[in-house]
Amino acid sequence: MILLIFLCWQIGKKAMLKGLKPWPWRLRLILTWLCFEFTGFFLGSSFFNLDFNNKEHLLRLALIALASGFGGYLLVKASLDKIPDEVDREIDEIGDR
Repeated sequence: MILLIFLCWQIGKKAMLKGLKPWPWRLRLILTWLCFEFTGFFLGSSFFNLDFNNKEHLLRLALIALASGFGGYLLVKASLDKIPDEVDREIDEIGDR
């Protein structure tokens, strides 16, 4: 949870540097993180046939889910990185005036 809050803060900061509103990107990050986390949890439990009653297996599932959620963050970050910075857009528009 603390990691997700920190990553939301980072995505919001990056979105503001791009000249975008931070809240849609933060919401996109939270939804993508949760979708990837649940998908990783269920795929991990079915692929590795892990038992929910065993604490060691639950720890493994939690790590798989956490890694999958971080993959969701990387996906949102990559899509935000494709957008040019606000400063770059202003520099590109200098010759158009």
